[in-house]
Amino acid sequence: MWIPPDWMVWTYIGLMVLITAVSVVVANAENKLDEIKSTDIFGMIAGIAILYDWLSDHMARSALVIFLLLAIYTLANADALFRGIRTETFESEEERQGTFIFTALFVLIISSPLYYLGAVMMSVR
Repeated sequence: MWIPPDWMVWTYIGLMVLITAVSVVVANAENKLDEIKSTDIFGMIAGIAILYDWLSDHMARSALVIFLLLAIYTLANADALFRGIRTETFESEEERQGTFIFTALFVLIISSPLYYLGAVMMSVR
């Protein structure tokens, strides 16, 4: 299994920080900053814990803990996705479905490095 170098993980962390900062700025501009829920915070903490474990020594947590952190991260993303689709207004059902599919694929693509690191860490144990 290919193991990414630390500079790639740091680059991923930088991209996630940038995306998070832009999201907060946009939410603040649209007066929706109060819609950030505790599940979003738990998802961010779970992602940070996985990345920290990778950058520290790759063995600080057991495979079960990594799996649970990935589950928390996944559930937080799913909750945010469904909450966003429910609160937005769309002109048609096709527009709603298209937005849902685009957003779900975007989240999956952005999250795939985190899932890969988690899989690598679980397989090493």
